[in-house]
Amino acid sequence: KQKKKVQFPCNIQPKLDGCACSIIYRYGILDSISLRGNGHYGEDITHHMENIQNIPINIPNMDNIEILDIRGEIVHQIQDNTINRNQIAGMLNRKKLTEMLEFIPYGISTPHQLTLNNIREYFKVIDTYTISEEQEIYNIISKQLPNTDGFVCRIKDNEIFHNLGYTDRFPHGAIALKFSSPGTITTIRNIIWSINRSNELIPVGEVDNIIIGHTNIKKVFVYNYNYLLEKQIGLGAIIKVNKTGDVIPIVTEILETTKPPEINHCMFCNHIVTFKTPHLICENIYCHQGNFERILFFAKSLDINGLSTSIIKKIKPLTILDFIHKLLEGDWVENIREKQLYSTIKCIFNNNLLFSGLLGLGVKPQFLKQIRKNLENKELNIENILSELHKNDKI
Repeated sequence: KQKKKVQFPCNIQPKLDGCACSIIYRYGILDSISLRGNGHYGEDITHHMENIQNIPINIPNMDNIEILDIRGEIVHQIQDNTINRNQIAGMLNRKKLTEMLEFIPYGISTPHQLTLNNIREYFKVIDTYTISEEQEIYNIISKQLPNTDGFVCRIKDNEIFHNLGYTDRFPHGAIALKFSSPGTITTIRNIIWSINRSNELIPVGEVDNIIIGHTNIKKVFVYNYNYLLEKQIGLGAIIKVNKTGDVIPIVTEILETTKPPEINHCMFCNHIVTFKTPHLICENIYCHQGNFERILFFAKSLDINGLSTSIIKKIKPLTILDFIHKLLEGDWVENIREKQLYSTIKCIFNNNLLFSGLLGLGVKPQFLKQIRKNLENKELNIENILSELHKNDKI
């Protein structure tokens, strides 16, 4: 089919930094208030409506409309950008709130020709701007209005907007553009190291405390050792930090370089390390911390209820097989039930990926196949399993 470019009249409006909310009226009477959730189902907060000052119980002259779904954001009345959506979500759940919140509509989701202007007198509605009004768009971007973190371009016609559909997170008929943060300048005071299950040493920079997007930042992601060498990042380096995806603090600019640290030995086992671009690699296959990371990864893949990182540390496994051995002994949980033990064994030996992994570790295939057969027949000899694992506990 031949594709055609279609142009629709659109509105530009500020993007509010609050809790996304949907208010449904049936024949003009308030029916429910819910948060966005996954885009289809969200938490019902109707019982908290007394914390939101400007939501009317009914809307006059709407008694012929079966469902009116008004979308908007719940924001704080304080006209600044110091209160974010997480704080507002917490305020909504309080029984008594001394500080009032307000609902600001930005769209109508049900497919009819009502506009926000029709309900402006009942809600405090943000101003919208047409794309042709370039000066107004410039004002939105340059002044950054209170409680906003960007702007939204939305198809003006509600019926077209609704027919384009939705994803779990946003409508197809609108696009949001967030303000880019200028970044914050800080200094690297220390570089701490961790090791992953591949024995790769991973650096993290400790910096002077800064605040980005309502979050205290004390550590910044610096990728790998090759990144430190290329960018000349060491103690005392002055950097500019921003958050990628509003989540992970990263270095966006190097303002003053310093000499990177020289690393010759693993800081966990003191074994020699080699540089294999882009990582430093600990050559000790028995490095206790690297081995623990491998065991931890294996344990999490089992997805056993109640098996936490703290419990794995307590049972102190030396190898993956030693970990399985101690799991089957049942010492990791007090008063372990037979049904739970059986589920644990089934989880370990019936998983194809783990089954292949155990074969790679040197466990005899006949032994594993026999366990699978016993699992199918529900005939398990625990002592036999423990005995065979004991023979291989140095692998």
